[in-house]
Amino acid sequence: MNLQKIKLAAQLEPSDELTALCYQVGSLRRYLIKKRSTLSAPAYYLVLKPDNVEETRAMLEKLPGQCRDLLSALRDFQGKTNAAHFQDACACLEELVADPCQLFRAPALQIYQNLRITNELMASIGVNVGPFAQKAPDNIIAKPPRDEPCHHPGGFGVTGLAKARDVLSPLLRTVLARDADDPEQRAGALILDEKHEMVECIHAAMIEAGRTDELLVIGPNGNAWFPPFGGQGADSRIVAKRLIDLDRVLHSAQGNGVTKGFWMESIRRILQVAAIMARARHFGDMTGIDKIFNELEVLINLHNEHRGDDDGEKHGNPSIIDESRSMLDLAAGLGAISAVDATLARNYIEFEDRQLNQRTWATIINCACGLISCLLDHKLAPILTPSSGWAFCADELIDRGRVVVVALNRDHYGQLAERFESLVKSAFLESAFQRRNRSYFDGYSLRPVNFERPIYLVSDAVPSLLVPGGREKGDS
Repeated sequence: MNLQKIKLAAQLEPSDELTALCYQVGSLRRYLIKKRSTLSAPAYYLVLKPDNVEETRAMLEKLPGQCRDLLSALRDFQGKTNAAHFQDACACLEELVADPCQLFRAPALQIYQNLRITNELMASIGVNVGPFAQKAPDNIIAKPPRDEPCHHPGGFGVTGLAKARDVLSPLLRTVLARDADDPEQRAGALILDEKHEMVECIHAAMIEAGRTDELLVIGPNGNAWFPPFGGQGADSRIVAKRLIDLDRVLHSAQGNGVTKGFWMESIRRILQVAAIMARARHFGDMTGIDKIFNELEVLINLHNEHRGDDDGEKHGNPSIIDESRSMLDLAAGLGAISAVDATLARNYIEFEDRQLNQRTWATIINCACGLISCLLDHKLAPILTPSSGWAFCADELIDRGRVVVVALNRDHYGQLAERFESLVKSAFLESAFQRRNRSYFDGYSLRPVNFERPIYLVSDAVPSLLVPGGREKGDS
C-alpha cells in the first residue's frame, strides 16, 4: 500500500481527496483480506515453519501504524465534510489499531463489508457500481500427575449403584482442586456425561476448588459447540468428505443416511464445489453446514439458468452466472480460495453442469441436498451450528486447562450420543498424543503447548471409552 497519497490529499480539492481516500480504503481492504488468507493465523499447530511465524509477526507489528495513518486522514476528512463518511471503516480501523489480531478473529466478510465504500460515495467520484457490488452482504459474496489417586482408575458395578455420585464425583473434586490457583498446572478434563446428571456437580466442584475459569458444556442449553470442519484447513475435497463421513457416522445407527455408493463420487464433487463457493462468498471462512446448503441452492439456480440458455427460454436471473464468476475471481485474487479451487468451481458451473442430463442432475443434487438437510435437521444440529459460545478446541483443554462436559442424555439421543462422543474423543486423543510436538502461535511468537499439565478423559460409562457404537445401554 502507498499511504503517502493520503498525506498529499490535504492539498487536494474535496473531490480529489475523496477519490484518494476511497482508493486507500479499497487498497487496505484487499491487503487485509489477502494477508488473512495467506498468512498463518494465531492458532494451534503441529508443524509451523519459522518463516511463517516471522511473516505474520512482521505484518501484525506494522498493521497498527498503517491503520492509524489512514484513520487520521479519514477523521480529518470527516471533520471537513460529514461525520457519516467512512464511519464503518473508521470503527474497523480503530479495532485493528487496538488489537491487530482482530484481523484473524473477526469474520472475513465483516472486515470486507466494514471497509467497503458506500455506493453513494463511489458514485460521487464517478465510479459505476455494478450489480454484484450492490448486493446485500448475504447475497454477495502428560506428564503423569504427582501422587495423584486418579491415574487410570476405574469403578465397576451394576446400574443404579450410585457410582457417579460416590466414586466419580469425589475423584473429580480431587482432580479439579489440584493446583486450582495455578493457571499453568491446574487440570484440564474432557468429561463424557452420558446421563446428563453431572454438570451441576462439576460446576459446584469447580467453585468449591476456587477455580475461576468457565465450565464449558456441549449439549442442550450448553455454552459450547463442535465445529464440523475444525482442523480441515482449506482443502475443499476434505470438507466434502467430512460432510459425507458425518452423514455416515450420525445416521449409521438408524440406517437412513443418504450417501449411496453409485452416486458417491458425483455427490462428493458437487459438495466440493459448494464448499469452494461458500468459502469464496465468506472470503476464506468455513464454519457452518448451512453455508454449504445455501450454495447448493445457488447451484440449482445456476443450472436452471443454463437450461434456459440452452433451450432459448427466458430465465429469471441471468446475472447470477456472472455474479458467481465474479465472486470466485475476487476470492481467488484475494487468496481466500486457491486458483485451483476457483478453476474447479468455474469448470463445474460452466461445463460439467451442462453435460449432465436433467434426470442425472436431479438425482445428484437431490442426494446432496438430502445429505445436508439430514445434518441440518439432525438432533445434533444445534451442537454443530456456530454460536456465540466456545468452539471446541482439544488443544485448549491441554494447553489452558479447560474443563469440558459433553452432556447428551442417552434417553433422548440414543446411540447418537455415542457417535458424537466418539468424534469429540478422537479429536481430544489426537491432540493429547501429539502434545509434545504441538505449539501455539499467537500472531507474534511460537511456543510449545503445555505438555506437563495433567489432563483427564472421564466417563461414567465403559462403552463410551471402549465400545463406541455398541448396542448395550447403561454401564455394561
